[in-house]
Amino acid sequence: MFPTLSTPCLLVEEPVLQRNLARAAAVATRAGCLLRPHIKTHKSPELALRQAKAGAAGFTCATIAEAAALFEAGLTDVFLAYPVVGEPAVAAFLELRRRGRLACAVDHADQVLSLARAARDAGLTVPVRLEIDCGHHRCGLPPGPALLELARLVAATPGLALEGVFTHAGHAYGARTPEALAAAGRQEGEAVVAAAALLREKAGLEVAVVSVGSTPTMTVSPFVAGVTEMRPGNYVFHDGIQVQLGVCGWEDAALSVLATVIAVFPDRVVIDAGSKAAGLDKGAHGLSLMPGYGHFPDHPEWVLGRLSEEHGVIDLPEPHEAGRPVRIGDRVRFVPNHACAVVNLHPALHLVAGDSLLASWKVTARR
Repeated sequence: MFPTLSTPCLLVEEPVLQRNLARAAAVATRAGCLLRPHIKTHKSPELALRQAKAGAAGFTCATIAEAAALFEAGLTDVFLAYPVVGEPAVAAFLELRRRGRLACAVDHADQVLSLARAARDAGLTVPVRLEIDCGHHRCGLPPGPALLELARLVAATPGLALEGVFTHAGHAYGARTPEALAAAGRQEGEAVVAAAALLREKAGLEVAVVSVGSTPTMTVSPFVAGVTEMRPGNYVFHDGIQVQLGVCGWEDAALSVLATVIAVFPDRVVIDAGSKAAGLDKGAHGLSLMPGYGHFPDHPEWVLGRLSEEHGVIDLPEPHEAGRPVRIGDRVRFVPNHACAVVNLHPALHLVAGDSLLASWKVTARR
């Protein structure tokens, strides 16, 4: 299996990838909103170019390095869904802003004032979006007086331009039923729409962008009336967490880790993919949803139960001699639990179709 590739490494099944890209574009079309996908999952300009070809109207990123990678690829309509804090970050952000359309997130007056001062000194105007807390309780403000006060400050501060509001339903990853997942999606859309209405009605502000962003809620939140944009990220690959949530099936998982068997025992198999290749997530945002650290499509009974840094230990349900034989040197592939974190551990994505290696893409924006 791909003997020219050194393991552990990442494989991306192209037919599945293309199907996932088309599905998100179709959802955006049906919802009547723009698709601005988040590239934190893949961190690859080559894949972003495919997303653009598939209908993306712009891109979302989580780091300035991701934004820079997009700009280098000629993709210069970018939203950094993160506050820009500290002199080095502000300087790097403004340098990119000179080269294209780059917006960022704010949820506090200190962020607003420091960024505005630097923007004015640089002779620039920075588009900003207010982050809304729709229930995840990470960053952002709920619709209410504090949000209204912050919006008025942005609107009155030279160097900044209020572009809109956005949110992320990270709490959807804690849903245990389809009904709970759908409720989180509705909550996501309704919170950001309510925030936009508040700013329009109470402050007379123009709110052009009303944005939602989460793969688990991708088929719900964009359909809330008033939402103008969706920003899913994980959908390009999916992973074990998405399958566990009921968002997709294993057949929709485009990303896998290719590993080599390095040791065989009656009760276990050891592979060369440990925590440095597969990550230690068993759920997003600190949750624990998965029984192990990966799913083996060709051996669904296997459990990747233990990870050391360079070793993965697969627990066998019965002695391997009684079932399909496993030999040292065999290659196996597994779907990781959390694609976004795993991609950040690898230098490249290898695009494949069946047994054919089509291309290798650098993971340019690792951190």
